Amino acid sequence: MMSLVSACVIVLLLGSGETQVATQP
Repeated sequence: MMSLVSACVIVLLLGSGETQVATQP
């Protein structure tokens, strides 16, 4: 169970990071 939760968190972090980089010039 914990592994699934950690995997979801990592995916969310990667997604947010990609969006931040995309918004930067």
